[in-house]
Amino acid sequence: MKELLDRLQNGDQSALEQVYVDYRIPFLDFLKRYKLDRNLAEDIYQDAVLALFENAVKGKLKDIKSSIKTYLFAIGKYMVYKRLANSKNDGALVTELPEELEWDGFESEQTNSAIIKLQEYLGQLGEKCREIIKLSYFEEKSTEEIVSLLGYPNKETLKSQKSRCIQHLKKKFQVYEK
Repeated sequence: MKELLDRLQNGDQSALEQVYVDYRIPFLDFLKRYKLDRNLAEDIYQDAVLALFENAVKGKLKDIKSSIKTYLFAIGKYMVYKRLANSKNDGALVTELPEELEWDGFESEQTNSAIIKLQEYLGQLGEKCREIIKLSYFEEKSTEEIVSLLGYPNKETLKSQKSRCIQHLKKKFQVYEK
């Protein structure tokens, strides 16, 4: 675990791929208990992996006491709570979520090439989309900072462009998963 964590902290893309592939199936199995839509579960997983990687690169995991898997699942748990709490239709489900969640027992030897596809699909996006995604998710720049850096006229324009970029990626993954 220490070696993988060191590689993540150094921004090693192959370490990111390893985390993505190793924990995807267990994570999605874990999310089944919340009866989430498959696409939403996939979105939460991708967001959780990106958050883990960003935190590692920023040095926020130097004193981590848990395993990478436990940390990743905790991020996912938080994202589920947040999404369900923000959802008008599913807000009541928040009270049904268990306080303690079992992280172990979800080990899987199954792997896939989704992270490789993610890199491929990012490469197929235009330069502006790649830059927006990099600045938003990997460098955690604020909307205002990105507007200034990329020369967008306002936040709304940037948000629309970012949404289109994300939808582009999602469509590519939907085709890939079929």
